[in-house]
Order: sequence, then C-alpha cells, then structure tokens
Amino acid sequence: MANNWEELNQLAQQLNEIARFRLRDGVLNGVLGGREAEIRQDAILMVLDWYLRRASRSSDVEETASSWASERLLAKALAFVKKQHARQLTNEADRHVEAAEWNMGSCFHHYCKGMHDWPEESKHEMLRQAIHTAVHTKLISHSNASIALLVLRAGEPVPMVAERLGVKRGAIYQRLHRVREKIAPIIANLDPPSAH
Repeated sequence: MANNWEELNQLAQQLNEIARFRLRDGVLNGVLGGREAEIRQDAILMVLDWYLRRASRSSDVEETASSWASERLLAKALAFVKKQHARQLTNEADRHVEAAEWNMGSCFHHYCKGMHDWPEESKHEMLRQAIHTAVHTKLISHSNASIALLVLRAGEPVPMVAERLGVKRGAIYQRLHRVREKIAPIIANLDPPSAH
C-alpha cells in the first residue's frame, strides 16, 4: 500500500478539477460573491474526509475506490458548503458586540478567555479555517489537509489513519507537524468564529 499517498494526491487533484468545472470563479452573487475558491476548497476537503472514512471501514481499498462516486459526492458537498457559508456570512454581522458605555466597556464573551477555554466547536472551526487558508495559499497540500482534519478535528487516532493509508505512524506525525507549523501563524491572525 505504498501508493496510497500518491492515490490520495491524485484523488485531490481530480476533485479540484471537477470542483473548478462545477463552480467556476465569478458565478456566485450576493453574500457568496467572490467566495467560489473557499467553497470549492471546503467541499474538496469534505469529500476527501468522507473518502478516508469510508476506506477505513472497508477491508478492500480497491473495491472502495471503484464504488466511490467522486463527482456525485462533490456536487452534494458543494451544495452543502454553499449553504453553510451563506448561513455563516449572514450571521457574521451579529457576532460583533461593541463595548459601549452601557456595558461598561466589558466583554463577557468566552473569546475573551484563552483559546484552551473556548468551546470545542469554536476550536474546530478555527482549525478548519486555518487549514482552508493554508491549502488556499498553497502552504500545505490537499492530502496533508485531509489527514490533519481527520486527526486534529475529527479525533481519529494516528495509528488508525496510518494503518488505513498503509504507512508508518511516523509519516502521519511528520505530516501533522508540518501542518501545525504552517497553520500556527494563520490561527494567530484569524478572528474567532461566531458563537451559534
């Protein structure tokens, strides 16, 4: 199974081509206008995550790959991510609370605490945004991003991911280390996600 890294990269490239065909730049209007690249990126990462999870449940990787309909899943992921982004962007204006005289300039929001005290869903959203930005700016590859999302966000154990891909645990840890190095400065510059 030494070719699993290459297969994952090929799959990511194939998904990128399909996504660019299905959602071209400049076709969205309104709140989503100009966000086509972000939507494509999130949808690709979602499909790669689905693929890796399905491959982990199947003992025959070739059977999983042949029965897997990437174009159909990508279409569903694009629709889901468009709705998710639209919902997030319409609620974005509500998340900023100005510190005024009536509240004595104090903020009681949980983001005033350290990041380790934030709700888990907020940490996960920051991680997702940072990984998306890193992939979009070509700091990390699609395959590294999908592995990082699987381990860091979904909580998949490293030994399980390594076994699924047919590589040693050290290779996964090395990729995670690279991703963490690249996303640390990105996370430092991100605004906290809105609390739902």
